[in-house]
Amino acid sequence: CEHAKTNNMNYEGKVTAVNTTTWTFQLDHKLIIYMGLAASQSREVLLPEIGERIKIYNAHYVINKALSLEALFLCKRSRITSNYGHTFTSESELLASIRRHKLGCADVKAVVENLEIITSRLSDFTSNSPEQVMCNVVDVIASDKAVKNRHTCLNTILAPFALKTISDYRFIDADPDKPKKSPPWSFGAHSKRKEYDKLVGYLKINKRYGIILLHDAQHCVPCVITNRNHVDLYDLTNRLVVIVEFRVFTETFREADVHNVEYILFDVADTFVLEKVSANDVETVRDILLKEVREDIPYVYSFKFKLHRKGT
Repeated sequence: CEHAKTNNMNYEGKVTAVNTTTWTFQLDHKLIIYMGLAASQSREVLLPEIGERIKIYNAHYVINKALSLEALFLCKRSRITSNYGHTFTSESELLASIRRHKLGCADVKAVVENLEIITSRLSDFTSNSPEQVMCNVVDVIASDKAVKNRHTCLNTILAPFALKTISDYRFIDADPDKPKKSPPWSFGAHSKRKEYDKLVGYLKINKRYGIILLHDAQHCVPCVITNRNHVDLYDLTNRLVVIVEFRVFTETFREADVHNVEYILFDVADTFVLEKVSANDVETVRDILLKEVREDIPYVYSFKFKLHRKGT
């Protein structure tokens, strides 16, 4: 969709839904109104109540590709008139993030739209709220070099982004009719589907096999991690992370009784922790690796490799 327009519009409608977390509400079961910008600029701004009919003045707007109205954005120059009370709201992590990074209309819309990915696929891996995790994502991807406009609402601090989890890349080249169409064996290397995709997930060590897995609620894959900057990997394990650059590799087989293989390759420098790591947490991970895996468990080996010849 287009960025919010510099010119404004007025609108009237009935409130049919309210979300106090994202500071959004819906009019007439179709139009989403974003109030985060206005609420971050003034504590006197309040969300309306479901069922009341309101009038909105001086709102930025977005027109979609079908040339129909998609969303309205309220800022400190906008105004709402209504006859009822207001939905109870309070200061939030989202509002603080909008102020901290001077986010614009397009930024706020992207943040709200991507929040559902964290809520539905990653909530079980953290004690933080989805909003806290999203604000940490914003801290990672916000650009300090973005051009600041005199009117903050027109800023684009976050490049267009879409949060993905590993389920979105699950055997992405496997043919559902593999016995009929696919070759006996195939190997695939896949970059991000779109330049602005960001991969979020939970990095966890498999104690039995000693490998690091990237998880979401539905799926997990082994990781091959390069470390150009020689960073301590303990700081990444058992944490929610966002990976900004990565490649997914797959091996698929036509035979029904042969399992397909997949793994993800990324560098530590392109990986950012979405939760704070304390010294105690790092020691806990070391203890798990050194103490909790008993010697009598099968498939626990010590490997040593020697490089004889380097291929080009």
